[in-house]
Amino acid sequence: MEPLSFEQIRTLRSLKDIYGDGSFYSLEYRADHRLDEVLGAGAETWEELRARLKLLLTKGGDPDLSSGDGCTVFTVKDSRGHVLVGRNFDFRHKKSGGAHGCLLVRTAPKKGFRSLGMVDLSFAGLESRPGAEGFDPAPLLLSPYSVMDGMNEQGVAIAILALAHPGARQDTGKPKIFPTLAMRAVLDRASSLKDVIDIFSSRDMQMPTPRKSFQFFAADRTGRSAVIEYDETRMYVVDSPLVTNFYLAEGISDKAEGKKRYETAKALIDYRGGLMEKDQVMAVLRLLSQPAAGKENSDTLWSAVFDLTEGTAEIAAGHRYGSPLRFGLSDQKGGYE
Repeated sequence: MEPLSFEQIRTLRSLKDIYGDGSFYSLEYRADHRLDEVLGAGAETWEELRARLKLLLTKGGDPDLSSGDGCTVFTVKDSRGHVLVGRNFDFRHKKSGGAHGCLLVRTAPKKGFRSLGMVDLSFAGLESRPGAEGFDPAPLLLSPYSVMDGMNEQGVAIAILALAHPGARQDTGKPKIFPTLAMRAVLDRASSLKDVIDIFSSRDMQMPTPRKSFQFFAADRTGRSAVIEYDETRMYVVDSPLVTNFYLAEGISDKAEGKKRYETAKALIDYRGGLMEKDQVMAVLRLLSQPAAGKENSDTLWSAVFDLTEGTAEIAAGHRYGSPLRFGLSDQKGGYE
């Protein structure tokens, strides 16, 4: 791999191991992640997109990008009228090697909005802990395109969830886009839920896995939220404050994975009249969290409460519900230095 740029070196040097055990990192992304060029690459397949990203951002390094699963997302308001999004990211990795922690990455592009997002390091392709022998930094440099959920300074949040359904491969003649690339475009460019829907509807979605599809939960600081879903060829938008890994659009699939979590969350939201404080949102996420044992998809790797009104996030990584950490957007500088 060619020598890193000064900005890329600064990015990697900003990496912090928050707990000192490799379970939760933070990263200030100070290099240009070149969204315009990535969107204009004309990639027809996931493999082509990966190759283009490697060429643009790592000069040919070989990270193993993937797309991840998520389990519960919902929107409420607190007593001050702040719009809060609660999110559990649930998955259990069976691989014995590699890095299994999570990463909070913050970006501040010149041509876009400041944002923060959460990355599953194993899905992003990090094969060893930073500092370990043979450590390859390439996945960290591609981390803006590995985000599983996040929010931007305009008060727009986006999250991805897995569905047991054949993946969409739209072919209407529009430019093609892939799940986490669409999420990157939302975080950089969307200032409202309408912008989110416009970004998705202006492109042909290409799911990278033939036997798995994904749905997307999006919300903005007005309190409106919606779920974007696909069958094999069409896109659907369903207004909803809650989603848990099954189709909300009618007539696509009768599979109801996550229905029990949905009913539990809905009952709690309805009981509170759609009003909860941050600690109550985190308590609901803890109630719905999955233990690190049992079936695959059973471990809650992180729980997040995004405050879309004030631009902050509280993250409980690795079931640390008693001491969630707070991150904000207000201290990020706009533009690359």
